[in-house]
Amino acid sequence: MSNKIQTAFFILFFIVLIGGMSWRNMHPQPINLDSHGDAAHTIVGYYLDDRGSAAAVPDDDRPLTIAQGEFKYGPRGETRFTHQGIPPTLFAQRDIRLLLKLERLPKNPEKTFVQIDALLQDWAHQGTSVSSLVLDYHPKKIDFKAYSTFITGLAKHLRLAGTPRAMIAVADTSWLDNSQKTCKLLEDNIGMFLFEIPSLPLPPALLQAFAHFGDRFQLKLPGTEVPSDNETRALEKIDTFGGSWSTLDAHTHPPKKSDQMVLFPKL
Repeated sequence: MSNKIQTAFFILFFIVLIGGMSWRNMHPQPINLDSHGDAAHTIVGYYLDDRGSAAAVPDDDRPLTIAQGEFKYGPRGETRFTHQGIPPTLFAQRDIRLLLKLERLPKNPEKTFVQIDALLQDWAHQGTSVSSLVLDYHPKKIDFKAYSTFITGLAKHLRLAGTPRAMIAVADTSWLDNSQKTCKLLEDNIGMFLFEIPSLPLPPALLQAFAHFGDRFQLKLPGTEVPSDNETRALEKIDTFGGSWSTLDAHTHPPKKSDQMVLFPKL
């Protein structure tokens, strides 16, 4: 009798365990940025790099920046756009920004502008409206005047095409040394600068340089890392700081949703 009761107990236990885990698989929880304390308040959105997938995007309403590829140019001015990252996809009710890399500045920028038009149209055909373009061009030696001319031309082209977009520039931390020159030449068409942070913590000297940058900026953080609460409070004291972006990668994928009951979920 005792063995039968014990056997029945274990059967009931496994039924409850499997049922509970199946329910959890059907009701996954998104990434909880709030668990990072004060730093969560400065996370304004996500960045999906060219290795990511749409399944990596958490089920919330935070804005999303998506890497889309790189423009390269031949010796005779040929324009080649290599698409990288997820294809144009429907993202309903979400602020979408596309990041485009530039190998160098083109001799014939109009060809680049036309291909950017085509990419925006591909996203529009999927039902996704792109709010901003993020331009990733920060070589070791940069001609800010030439870059400003390219950005001004792109802004004018988009306006004439009836598809104006806000523009953000990926910035190198070396730009902080001549921030006044940077802001003066680019600020007319750039609404925000995005600094890529390869690792944390943030050096005190870098925090001080950000405080004197003089223009609005955001930070792109690696993976699930966030600044410490002390670093966050220092950043929040900077009037021009516009928040941080959390990079989505293989370690930050949220649980996948399933519309069907999973009888034997993975442990």
